[in-house]
Amino acid sequence: MFEDTDGSFRRGPGSKGVPGVLVANGHNVGKTNPAGCWSLPVQPGGAVFVIKPSGWMTAVDPATYLHLPDAERVNDIGLLAILDD
Repeated sequence: MFEDTDGSFRRGPGSKGVPGVLVANGHNVGKTNPAGCWSLPVQPGGAVFVIKPSGWMTAVDPATYLHLPDAERVNDIGLLAILDD
């Protein structure tokens, strides 16, 4: 989990991890560490979802929004800070 400050939907060299974010696979819940890393088992055809913390929204790339992660790797998910007006 990283803060997507440049809107690229990809973690870059300067991207900061977001700690303490809950991630679930429908059976288990994990929490990101201080670097924003997490790991959960994902069955083929399964999915993970983010339980977004207050003040954040998921950075969604329309081209990959329906992408399901495979069981061999963990996908990185970007978050955008919600700014108060």
